[in-house]
Amino acid sequence: MAYQLGTPFDNIESAREYVKHLLATTREAQTEIETELRRVTNGLPGTVGADLVRRYSFIGARLDRLHKILFGVTYKDDLGQLGDGAIWQHLEKVGQRNAFMHGNPQIRKR
Repeated sequence: MAYQLGTPFDNIESAREYVKHLLATTREAQTEIETELRRVTNGLPGTVGADLVRRYSFIGARLDRLHKILFGVTYKDDLGQLGDGAIWQHLEKVGQRNAFMHGNPQIRKR
């Protein structure tokens, strides 16, 4: 990959600002997911909602299994129905890179 001038990583200050923005965006998305999960599980009896959220505490499990349990459709299919299938493709790439960075050198196509 060739280096391009004008990227957020031209200097340490802009790289820090980029990382801060990325972190803020990630936290905002996490908050939105948490809010939606609370809304959907609020009407469940007893501690069922809290138990579901605790069991599916990792983002991958929430976007996969918990989403299907609560909404009756996978997150991937939900995005596709909304015309946002490209978001799922991006999430898969991020997941593959994350797996690679954590010691799984095999990148699989799904």
